Amino acid sequence: MLIHDILSKSDTVVLDVGCGPGSWSRDVAMKYPKTTVHAVDLSNTVSTKVEKLTNVIFTSANVLKRLPYPDNYFDAVYQRFLISGIPGDRWDDVILELQRVTKPGGFIELVEFDEAQQLGPIGKILIGETFQAHRLRGIDMEFASKMKNRMESLGLEIQSEIIRSLPIGWKGKIGEINARNFAMLMVSCKPMMMKSLEVKSETYDKMVEDMLLEFPKYQAFTNIYAVVAKKPEVQISMIEPFPSQNSNDVHENLYFDVDKEATDY
Repeated sequence: MLIHDILSKSDTVVLDVGCGPGSWSRDVAMKYPKTTVHAVDLSNTVSTKVEKLTNVIFTSANVLKRLPYPDNYFDAVYQRFLISGIPGDRWDDVILELQRVTKPGGFIELVEFDEAQQLGPIGKILIGETFQAHRLRGIDMEFASKMKNRMESLGLEIQSEIIRSLPIGWKGKIGEINARNFAMLMVSCKPMMMKSLEVKSETYDKMVEDMLLEFPKYQAFTNIYAVVAKKPEVQISMIEPFPSQNSNDVHENLYFDVDKEATDY
């Protein structure tokens, strides 16, 4: 069945996990007005435009616990850029939980990024230290490249894997957006990084400025992995992760647009 056909059906229900401001939910809801989109995140940062859409429903929830939906509920489930919030030893739990709420024959898409490459000397220090700090917290920052095999090992039928390289700070709008994203990452990690690098606030800010100048010089980039898998029609019994509490065919991505993905991670 065509993905377009699935999303166009009046009774289609999809889930956006870790929705953030809700850009993916908005795009799907506007393009497919007959589809109901459930958007979940730890806190509600959904934009006003998304809140006004009658076919988008936001719920505060944590995929590391248990999603507030029954088994076999969604036709499609989408999750992106949660790599820094999921401990490496919890990915199986997360994938099984996404599988639990997906209907047999439904689709799951995961989108994640890997470590920035071709960095200059300042970028290597800042981004390298940031990623290392995540690793010390038990985060598997190399999970994106393992995603396909992990999903397959948990009983999902892989439909496609797309790997795209995105420029950082060069090659037009996407590069500019990516550079801003990395700059915001550095700002959010500033207290931790100042302590780790043993530098003062002014010195740290200057390092971030220098890193931004290095991006186009060294043509820095990062890879984004998007894997689409199908939940088998016939289910093999497996342990639940959490205890119960009373082109245009399916081999394409559910709704992956590299230009749009670059704006939100």
